[in-house]
Amino acid sequence: FLKTEWELSALKKWLSIGLVALICFGFFASLSDAAAKVPTFVSVVMDGRKIWFPDAQAFIDENGRTLVPVRFVAENMGAKVGWEADTMTVPIERGDKRIRLTVGENKAIVNGSEVIFDTKAVMKGGRTFVPLRFVSEVLGAKVTWDNLTATVHISTKENDTANYDEWGRL
Repeated sequence: FLKTEWELSALKKWLSIGLVALICFGFFASLSDAAAKVPTFVSVVMDGRKIWFPDAQAFIDENGRTLVPVRFVAENMGAKVGWEADTMTVPIERGDKRIRLTVGENKAIVNGSEVIFDTKAVMKGGRTFVPLRFVSEVLGAKVTWDNLTATVHISTKENDTANYDEWGRL
């Protein structure tokens, strides 16, 4: 196949260059992939107070939306949360606001009207996770996202212009 020592040397040289290029490409591709990944841990701060999820953590789904265990956030906002096992529906009520979310659907009934959102309520580890922004805003809160710290800030008070430190405290 290869007739001279020069051809063998050239083949080794090109194979070496190709191998180095392949390694470099793989290294830089993995770096850009890591930079593009969404955070796996999400903090939730409501009115300057961190909300702790003792057995099920908030997460970002495949649509880039933060999902939280419904009971912890809604009850911290003064809402009543129920569970209807036969339809896998979560009714949430606070004052004159009524939300009905069904697991696996990207729509909810809000005060009798159907509202569509861009992700779904899901069951995970025996908990019902719902889109944080959707539920919080329907219940009258202001929601902001801090990408640097992967923290969701929920403001339910009149003073939503309060200054928070880097950990979400007032």
